[in-house]
Amino acid sequence: MFINQQFSDEQLAYLLTETRNAERGRLTHSFCLRLQALGEHIHQYQLNGPEAAELLQWEEEKLRNETEETH
Repeated sequence: MFINQQFSDEQLAYLLTETRNAERGRLTHSFCLRLQALGEHIHQYQLNGPEAAELLQWEEEKLRNETEETH
């Protein structure tokens, strides 16, 4: 259903800010969950420093590729 409603500049700015903040919250939550999973993996498999660093580099590459795919 499409609602034809006029918004003031202030209302649009508010809606845009709220939408951005909500998206940032979702992204932060997802990132925190991924960091938690990586930490658990490092701990479970008792990775040493270089192994943990390599795991983080793989994750960085994965995130970079996902970002490039969406833009």
